Amino acid sequence: MTFRERAEDSAPVAGSRPRPVVVPAPRSRTLKHKPVMFMALSFYDASLHDGIVQWVRENDWELDVSNFPVLTRPPTAKCDGILTTITRPETLEWLKPYDCPMVRMLIAPSPELEEASSHIPLVSADYESAGRLGAKHLLTLGQPHFAFYQRGVGPDVLAIRNGFVETLKAAGKQVTVLDFMGDHPNLDAFTRVPRADRREWLARRIRALPKPLAIMAEDDRFAIEVMHAVRAMGLRIPTDVAILGSDDNRLALSVSPVSISSVDTNLRGVGYAAASILADLIQGKEKPTSTIRIPSRRVLARESTATYAGSHHGVSEALRFVRQHFREPLQASRVAKHARMSLRGLQSALRQEAQLTLNDEIARLRVTAASEMLEETDLKLDSIAADVGLRDAKNLCRVFRQRYGMTPQQWRARKQDEP
Repeated sequence: MTFRERAEDSAPVAGSRPRPVVVPAPRSRTLKHKPVMFMALSFYDASLHDGIVQWVRENDWELDVSNFPVLTRPPTAKCDGILTTITRPETLEWLKPYDCPMVRMLIAPSPELEEASSHIPLVSADYESAGRLGAKHLLTLGQPHFAFYQRGVGPDVLAIRNGFVETLKAAGKQVTVLDFMGDHPNLDAFTRVPRADRREWLARRIRALPKPLAIMAEDDRFAIEVMHAVRAMGLRIPTDVAILGSDDNRLALSVSPVSISSVDTNLRGVGYAAASILADLIQGKEKPTSTIRIPSRRVLARESTATYAGSHHGVSEALRFVRQHFREPLQASRVAKHARMSLRGLQSALRQEAQLTLNDEIARLRVTAASEMLEETDLKLDSIAADVGLRDAKNLCRVFRQRYGMTPQQWRARKQDEP
């Protein structure tokens, strides 16, 4: 939720309540010029931008980014339609004079602002699916205690929390919800709260929880807050506390001294779909009658969840070692030596404790890393195989077929066709 709660240092002071704005329905018309979309974003996300740009390029439209990156004043240029994110009441006021079609992206950070914006068609990430993916990923970490950190109060926050909690509950796990607003009922979504105060509250709550602990935060910015609080307490990441964020916001994650695992909520797909729907409205088609939700894609596993917590010390040590070193040439005997166990004893304990084999876990980690590189780079197969510990393209293709039922080239082609 890349923008569920805007950074408190820039959020407006409480007291300004949004009012619904009535915007006329779009008129059917034939354009005699190259259509122009305007980005009026009160919150900017690079992935949203990427998705919009992809659609505009594919369809030879024009994108006006004169207010790039974040809307700080009303739009002034002429345009055929507006793509917007609404995180402040002022944004609605700025958009009032425009009777052109509009589409907004992502849910507003408070129920009141969401209600006031409800007349504008909405394309959002499917945050419940993000919560489910996050829970499934943390379940692979063994047997830690689980928690969810939320700072916001909007429906998207509740959706990601619900997906997370229900998935873990179905697996027989309990979840502690660290609800900042719930513990501070006198605040509202637009109240400024100093970061130091939030971190002090967060550290107090985390200190009281059993360890090892696995925490999912509602988005990457708040995952970074968890990281700072944990480090200030002298706890180890990920051994004592594993941390997972959401949105894979590269602008936010770039400032973290620990690489944070994150759910890719496919905000690029949200931007692409929003541009497509706006084009339909500009051309006179009917407005969608319900929210368009784009499913999350995957978890990008990084340092902050490279751990395993189980009742068997040797298994935990072995799996932590594998997750840190799987890109290297990795003999099973080396892993067993690190765990201070015989190879036969380790393999038996792995089957009993974690229901897997050492070779299967190493292969899973390598092919997952390779699939991410296929999507995100243009590297040749031999280079990718060497980077993830699979030696060469032939071995990469063999493992890929076993896991995904397709070749690496087919995987890359399929993913490139997605927004």
